[in-house]
Amino acid sequence: MLLSRGRESMQRTKGNTAAYISLMLRSRTVILLLPVVCGYILLTIICFYYREMYMQYPDVLLDYVTKWCHQVIPMLACWWALFLQNQFVSGEGNELLYLYLSHKEILKCQLVAMAAYGVWICMYIGGMQFYFDMNLFFLFRICLESVFIGGAAFLLVSIVRNTGIPILFIMVYCMYVDQLLCAAPLEQLSQSLKRQEMSPLNMKWAAETLILAAAFHIGGFMIYKQVKKYE
Repeated sequence: MLLSRGRESMQRTKGNTAAYISLMLRSRTVILLLPVVCGYILLTIICFYYREMYMQYPDVLLDYVTKWCHQVIPMLACWWALFLQNQFVSGEGNELLYLYLSHKEILKCQLVAMAAYGVWICMYIGGMQFYFDMNLFFLFRICLESVFIGGAAFLLVSIVRNTGIPILFIMVYCMYVDQLLCAAPLEQLSQSLKRQEMSPLNMKWAAETLILAAAFHIGGFMIYKQVKKYE
């Protein structure tokens, strides 16, 4: 009886990505918002803590703030995407999702999540701009890194059919990305990114990051496309 009702419900939303997202928003709002809100509250507390300590040293203050923003904001970029993907890979009755929602609709869910998070970032950085000297390139870099992380999460979920492993991998990556950039082969790029200028080297990094992020999304889409539909 429950399976029959589930099939009837999914039939009504067949091909409708918006209906699926709306259903997730209504039924799991706390899971969707609480980790992200808590993460941003913690980030804000840390930034203002450094503001009180280094108010007289703006360069040092900016280094600390940007470092934490680059770790926390992209790390949380995958949460909304993984939240929507989780139902496809491990949710109860996920065979109904594969039966009535195509791989194209799965990709739409991913892109909607990334777009929504991009708006969230712009609102947050816009508010922080009143207290910290952040320029346009900073916002541009944060958004690109978030798209990159979101694409990487999408691809990993597609491959491993699990959301826990991508979350762990992304947390480790975001925590140590600064150390990776400071390595000898990337030291020049690291210094260039810290200057937050629209320099040729930074724009080259931006183009490569965007291409790689697009490749991740396309790769995830192609893998989902090969998922065998349930009979």
